[in-house]
Amino acid sequence: MTTIDKQPVGCLKDAHAIQRHVRAALSEVLTTCAGEPEVCRPLGRHAERTRAHRREIEARLRAHRPAPSILRDAGTLFAAVLDAGLGRSRRDPVGGRVPPAQEGGAR
Repeated sequence: MTTIDKQPVGCLKDAHAIQRHVRAALSEVLTTCAGEPEVCRPLGRHAERTRAHRREIEARLRAHRPAPSILRDAGTLFAAVLDAGLGRSRRDPVGGRVPPAQEGGAR
């Protein structure tokens, strides 16, 4: 593979990793707001488009021969899990995010 061929493949691998991160984040949000259909419907449609994009990226990667990067995917998946865990700990009792001004205990 020539140097000029490697650049698009690298970008496709990055895009694949990002799509996995988005899928994990959307899954967390959909779980959190399961009781609110007016929020879940558009997010569900977005999640389906994200899955379609991932399939398209995987098809382009197969056309160029390399498989998606396991390391990139693992890194972004870890970031999504970490973000979901930290995000969950920073929610107020109603389930919304705590504004930054209130995080440090400022009143």
